Amino acid sequence: MDILLTLVASVLLIIGFFVICQSSDDDEDDQETSDELDQIAPDESKQSTSSGGNE
Repeated sequence: MDILLTLVASVLLIIGFFVICQSSDDDEDDQETSDELDQIAPDESKQSTSSGGNE
């Protein structure tokens, strides 16, 4: 019985580890895309200010 409970606990720990790793990978991807958007955003803001002056 103890061996069965130990196996179940081990499987749950392994699954939890992979879930945490997967979520941290997603966070890194979100940060990369936000960094890319930050680089694009200043160019767009310059265009919007220049077009605002033309109105």
